[in-house]
Amino acid sequence: MQRSVFYLAGYDPRTARHYYSIFKKNLNIYNNLHKTQYKLSKNSHNSWQILAQDCQTTYNVLLWNDIVRQNWHEGFIGIMKDMCLFARFYFLNLLFIQFFKLNKGAFIAGLYPFLYIAFSYFLVFFLAYLFFIFISNIYLALVLSLIFIYFGNKLVIKIGKATASLWILRICVFAALLSKGKIENIEQRCDEFAQRIIKQLRQNQDFELILCAHSVGTMLLIPVLYKILQAKDELNLDKLKILSLGECIPLLSLHKDAQNFREQLEFIASKSLFWLDFTSKIDGACFYKLNFLKLANVKKINLKIHFLSAAFYKLYEKEEYRKIRKNLYRVHFLYLEAVRKKDGIYDFFNFIVDKKKLEEKI
Repeated sequence: MQRSVFYLAGYDPRTARHYYSIFKKNLNIYNNLHKTQYKLSKNSHNSWQILAQDCQTTYNVLLWNDIVRQNWHEGFIGIMKDMCLFARFYFLNLLFIQFFKLNKGAFIAGLYPFLYIAFSYFLVFFLAYLFFIFISNIYLALVLSLIFIYFGNKLVIKIGKATASLWILRICVFAALLSKGKIENIEQRCDEFAQRIIKQLRQNQDFELILCAHSVGTMLLIPVLYKILQAKDELNLDKLKILSLGECIPLLSLHKDAQNFREQLEFIASKSLFWLDFTSKIDGACFYKLNFLKLANVKKINLKIHFLSAAFYKLYEKEEYRKIRKNLYRVHFLYLEAVRKKDGIYDFFNFIVDKKKLEEKI
């Protein structure tokens, strides 16, 4: 059987080379642990092949990291800009209350970066101010306070990166701007992605196409899928399967200005497509087992969509799992890793490489 996987990454400025590295490392782990013999080709033009028994899979990375970089604010000024936008889009319109009622885990994950940054910079500037209180020489106090602010800023940013606080803050701001149509070139890029997939779907053979999206990539999944389903061609949609991992669709759909996005959701829901949506209770950057269609007030749902738990605790030994839980950034990327045990239903490499069709694997 021939299979094509189109992978939509999250809000990440890194290239396909990074995702190939992750894929290669974890495929090797998977082969060693589970005695499989999946063979991987080299990365060529952001695509690679995986050979398995009676099955060949082509894995295509749909790149939008250049758009991410255009909106990836760095440094103190950039952080302050994102902080102001976050306050405007989530506090002033009381949207944060809806997130609190909806999913307390996601609410805490979204609010924590704002509180961390606000408190940290308050502390830095307050301590810098103390130099003027305890040092009588104003010039010396000024020099020491500026040095303290310089290194304090570096420390705040370093911790913010290590805890993924800056990353989550950027994601929240991106979702708000996306709802208002203020992300340049994103519409054209989604159209390009859709056209590539439509071209593949025109093939008439023993074929499966999996559109896989992770994290913020699930926000782009909706307009891409909408464009595919709107195509004038008579496409065999039985070939098309959807796999969403760690989705955060409500982060976009709950915004007042996201009416077009909600209409796209409603149109997609009217189609009979097979869809697996995996989230995890320990992943604070997703909305765990939340029916985002009902949340968007979609009335007619023909989708064969399954909201499932990745249940990572079943896939790792207890000691390793305890360590993983402490690393919130890694938790959000566990969906792309090789499972250590096959005691649960989630198995990324089985989904995209094994010869059985996706709907036969749960």
